[in-house]
Amino acid sequence: MIDLNEVLQRYNSCEYTVTDAMLAVLQLVSTDNVHIIISSLPREVGVALRKFVGYYHPGVRIFNGPRPSVEAVQLVKEYLSKEREKKGTA
Repeated sequence: MIDLNEVLQRYNSCEYTVTDAMLAVLQLVSTDNVHIIISSLPREVGVALRKFVGYYHPGVRIFNGPRPSVEAVQLVKEYLSKEREKKGTA
C-alpha cells in the first residue's frame, strides 16, 4: 500500500493530479492519523479534499482513482468540522 510520503512525492513530481492525491489520501485516513495527514497536505489538495467531502455521498461516481470508503469521508468531514469550530469559523 502507498503511504503519505509517496502520495506527496508523486503529487510534487506531477505524477499525481490534485484529484489523484486527494483520493489516495482518503485511502490512508484513519482515526489515528487524520490530523497528521490533513496537516501535511499541500494547500491545493486540502482545498480539493474539503470540497469533495462536502458533497460526497455513496452514489458519487469516481472516474479517476479509488472509491473512498464512506467511513474515511465521514472521518475527514468530522475532523474538518471540529477544526473550524476551534478556529471559531463554524
